[in-house]
Amino acid sequence: MKRHNFWIWFFAILSTLFISIILFITYALGINIHNEIRGTFGDMFGAANALFTGLSFVALIVTILLQRKDLKHQQYQLEIQNQSNLIQNFETTFFNMINVHHQIINSLHLEHTIKKDNTEKVVIEKERKVFLYLFGKINNQMNGDGEKFSNIYTNYYMPLNFHLEHYYNNFFQILKYIDESKNINQLLKNRYSMILSSQLSEHEKLMIFYHIIYINDQGNFKRLIEKYNLLDNFNYSFRVPVILAQKYNPGS
Repeated sequence: MKRHNFWIWFFAILSTLFISIILFITYALGINIHNEIRGTFGDMFGAANALFTGLSFVALIVTILLQRKDLKHQQYQLEIQNQSNLIQNFETTFFNMINVHHQIINSLHLEHTIKKDNTEKVVIEKERKVFLYLFGKINNQMNGDGEKFSNIYTNYYMPLNFHLEHYYNNFFQILKYIDESKNINQLLKNRYSMILSSQLSEHEKLMIFYHIIYINDQGNFKRLIEKYNLLDNFNYSFRVPVILAQKYNPGS
């Protein structure tokens, strides 16, 4: 923009200088001629009117060009401001959904009993410990045999599904909101998905993995998790039976 303005002013100054030189030469010649032909030569000063008109035209062109550049600059600044507002609106909703995510986790609680010295004791698992408990319970019952997973998940976990159903739904909605937003580009979508991923504990990711395997999801949940690499950097293969790790087929 500064370079463009330089050439506008350069053209304006050069034109003004050229017209001024012409006027000066005309005036200098006019005062050095005899009186009897000065009247005739005076007609040449009529050309000065055209030169003044040209100078006015140059000034008008310069003004229009400068105003045009100012208008483009204002439009550019307005576009930047509008984009900034769109991102800000997206972030407001996104971080509100993240807050809901944490509220759901904070509200999680699960009661179970343990036997000790022939007596039963009620234990309450809270917040993220619910994921740790459920994952450990499922794995203990499978005892390394992934073929048992479906039955164990159905008979043991599904009756407790109400504990995490809201969690899964909200998590999916956050991913969906990121993916479907038209206010941010793909680079920002990847960045916000990384922020979301950073909110997850190890056992949250493991239970999300089991959830996908169990429901045999070929739809959006699995697709979005793969698209934003939420499990790619997580080595779940050492924490679950081999057959389940093989069953998870990214891109299928």
